[in-house]
Amino acid sequence: MPTYLYRCSCGNQREIWHGIKESPLIECDECRGDMTRGFIAPAVQFKGSGFYSTDKAKSSGKTPKNN
Repeated sequence: MPTYLYRCSCGNQREIWHGIKESPLIECDECRGDMTRGFIAPAVQFKGSGFYSTDKAKSSGKTPKNN
């Protein structure tokens, strides 16, 4: 399930986690106005070696260094 960022015209914002097909009506805690929904991109981390060495990159004859 994605995390959505709801923003109000008064400047208040909240992060809410719910399904894509759900369309909850979110009310602002401060001014009681309707909040509009936006999407928060998930954080992605690539760990380990092998991402470069297994790709079809330019073959320069060099092997990648492991840090």
